[in-house]
Formats: sequence, structure tokens, C-alpha cells
Amino acid sequence: MTAALEVKGLSSGYTQVAVVEDVAFSVEPGRYLGIVGSNGAGKSALMQAIAGLLPSLRGTIELAGIDITRHMPWRRWSEGLVLVPEARELWPDLTVEDHIRGGVVNAKGLAAREALDLAYELFPILTDLRSRAAGQLSGGQQQTLAIARAAVSRPKVLLLDEPSLGLSPIAVEQLVESLGTMRELDSMAVVIAEQSLTVVRETCERVLVLSLGKQVELGAANVVLTREAIEAAFL
Repeated sequence: MTAALEVKGLSSGYTQVAVVEDVAFSVEPGRYLGIVGSNGAGKSALMQAIAGLLPSLRGTIELAGIDITRHMPWRRWSEGLVLVPEARELWPDLTVEDHIRGGVVNAKGLAAREALDLAYELFPILTDLRSRAAGQLSGGQQQTLAIARAAVSRPKVLLLDEPSLGLSPIAVEQLVESLGTMRELDSMAVVIAEQSLTVVRETCERVLVLSLGKQVELGAANVVLTREAIEAAFL
């Protein structure tokens, strides 16, 4: 099976200074990969590099077997690689329904209707909020909306950068539940960069550990998420 996303020896950073170095991993369609590490480990930089927001200094990025290393961010998005950034980037005055419609390219008629139906099926918490402005939502509701907006475009790969950041414990539980419902989109691979080991343990089959921008471990979640591995990454 062709990997949904394959990163080979990727180094990236600001100007010519590498923030992440020689990272390599792959994720299959329908699978979830967690990227963990302490604050400043390079998780967000890696996600931005994959999305094309930071330049690739060395290495390659392949989406469903196609080299997209030199593709612009908008082209990667149109090809099926979608990033939900740490800041969520919602418009506070637009409604939940407006955001979901915006997740579909040139959404018109039936396409828009299908997108809304899919969003409310996968994320029922949004159903009663459809007419509410995004700025009036709680942090957890905003994160669910940001993920729903991305998911309805049916990407090949969904990148989630620190989705639990700033959320209450209850909202984190809701986030984990939402990530679970997305498995219904069984062809979509998901990569989650997280400091919350709870989110990664409960959603991801495989885990990559970053420390100071370098890959220190990659493997099955139930093997990698040991005390020794976490100490190496977080301490």
C-alpha cells in the first residue's frame, strides 16, 4: 500500500537555519501518527514544513506517492494535505455553518449540503451551534469547528498542530472523541503534533518522538510511550 504521507530525511527551518533535522516517517491511509516532544522540540516547525509554510532545506515529502517537496502551500492543500494550525485561524464573526461551507472548494448546492451533513454527523456537538458565531464558542468548540472545517474537504492527510493546547480536561475528552469519530473517513491519514500524551495514547497507533528538532524514536505507541522514551523527549 502506498503511504498517504512519506517524509524522507527532512530538514527545515527559518532562512537557512535548520530547526528540524533529518526526520523520516510514513503514515498509511486511515492511520494516526502522533508527534510528541517538549515545548521547543520542533513539532510545529515540522508540521509547517510538511504543509509548505517553512522551506525544506533537505529531504523530500511525498503525498500518496507524489513528490510535493517544492509545491506551494495552496497547491498542497488542493492536492489533499490540510493543516489545522495551533491558532485555529477562525473568523470570529462568521458562523459555524459558514466555516464548514468554507472547508469545501467552491462549495455550491449539493456539495455544500453534503459537507454540512458530514460535519454534523461526525461532530454532533456542532449541530446546535450552526448559527452561532465562532467568536462565541468555547475553546473546545472552536477546536472541533477547526477540525470539522478541514475534515469536510476529505483530505488525504490531515495535520493537527497542538489541538489540545489551552483546552480544559473535559474539552480534551471531547477532542479525543471527535478524533475517534473521524476514523469513519477511513482513507484519511491523520498526523497529530501534541504535548498531551493522553491524546496521543488514545488516538494514535504510532508515535514519533522529537527532541531539540531531532528524531529520537519512532514506533508503535504502546512501545514508544514508555517512561524512558518520554524522559528523553521531555526532560
